[in-house]
Amino acid sequence: MAFTDASLTALRVFREVAERGSFTAAAAALGYTQSAVSRQIASLERAAGTPLVERRHDGVRLTPAGRLVVRRAATVVDEVDA
Repeated sequence: MAFTDASLTALRVFREVAERGSFTAAAAALGYTQSAVSRQIASLERAAGTPLVERRHDGVRLTPAGRLVVRRAATVVDEVDA
């Protein structure tokens, strides 16, 4: 499967959100705005056809689908970076 620069960016952002537990913390770590991170996650959720994160007042929690996607995202990003 071929990945575009945009899809790789979205996977990187999603992995960071999953690791940090919030859009705000991921945005700070990546040097993005919180809204840019939110748009990336929304784009991935549209592509997946299901929510990947549960948005909560204290951050985010991965849904079961999100847990599957983040494992694949980590593998893809690590392979591209290698």
